[in-house]
Amino acid sequence: MIKDFYKIEGDYLSAFSTLIAALVAFALYKDWREEQEYQTKKEFILNIKNIFKELYDLNFSEIDRRVDILVSLKNVIPNSDLSYKSMTKINTYKGKYFALSMHLLMNLKEYEIVSGDSIFIKEALKDLEKQNDRIQRSYEELFSTMNLAKINYDESIEKMHNFNNCTIEVIGDIYNKIVIKLINKLRPRDSNI
Repeated sequence: MIKDFYKIEGDYLSAFSTLIAALVAFALYKDWREEQEYQTKKEFILNIKNIFKELYDLNFSEIDRRVDILVSLKNVIPNSDLSYKSMTKINTYKGKYFALSMHLLMNLKEYEIVSGDSIFIKEALKDLEKQNDRIQRSYEELFSTMNLAKINYDESIEKMHNFNNCTIEVIGDIYNKIVIKLINKLRPRDSNI
C-alpha cells in the first residue's frame, strides 16, 4: 500500500514538474520570440535611418554645387553652356535623391511586413510620396527657367534658391515624419539609435 501511494504520488509529481517545465519553456520561447522581433525591427529602423543619413549627406554635399550654380548664374554672361552644366549637376542630384528615396520606400514596405504596422507605413509612404512630389515640382520649375534657348537668369536664381530650400525642407520633413516616428516605435531602452 505504501508502495502504491508513492507510485501514484510520483506520477503526480512527475506530471506537475513536466507542466512547470513546459510553462518555463513557453515563457522563455515567448521572450526569445519577442526579442527576435524587436531585433529585426531595430535592424530595419537602423537601415532606414542609414538611408536617411545618405540622403542628408547627399543634400549636404550637393549644397556646394548648387551654390556654385547660383554664383555662376549671378556672375556670368548668359550662355547655354552654363545652363547645360548647371542642369547636369542638378539632374545628378535629383537622380541620386530619387534612387535613395526608392531604397527608403522599399525598406519601409519590408518593415511593414516585419512589424505589421500597416497604418503607420501607409502614412509614411504617403509622406514620402508628397516629399518626392515637392522635389519634382521644384525641379520642374527650375528646369523651365533654364531653357537652353532663352534662359532667364534672374528667375533661374530665384528658382535655384527655391530648389535649395525645398531640398532642405524635404530632408527635414522625412526625418521628422518618418525616421523619428520609427525610432520612437522601439522600446524606450534603445532610444539612443
